[in-house]
Amino acid sequence: MGVGNTPDNKANIALSKALRVQLDARELGFDWTSALPVFDKVHEELLEVKQALLTGDLQGQEEELGDLLFAAVNLARHLQVSPEHALLIATHKFECRFSLVKQMAREQNLELNGLTEQELDHLWNKAKVDVGKV
Repeated sequence: MGVGNTPDNKANIALSKALRVQLDARELGFDWTSALPVFDKVHEELLEVKQALLTGDLQGQEEELGDLLFAAVNLARHLQVSPEHALLIATHKFECRFSLVKQMAREQNLELNGLTEQELDHLWNKAKVDVGKV
């Protein structure tokens, strides 16, 4: 299904289902005893996404990214953090920072889509600092 083709409620359903499946597995004793090994699993899955990208395996990219997200939900559960709430916080943080990036670009008469990656990073890093002052 490509990016942007999943309604918001489907994403919430996927996070909730991943959490529910993991809780069911935990009830049967299939779980890590602490969060530390889950970090290794997240790292492993991240490397597998990268490998799928490097080999041009589009189906593998989707599958491995799903595994990475599933592992991230597992990590959230072990940290006693709601994955849904954590993602909402991260999205809000991004929106605030990106709003500042757009504002800074307007104030400097810059077109974002004409900037280099380095110039965009500079604006982004400034927004990360400035967002704490708002």
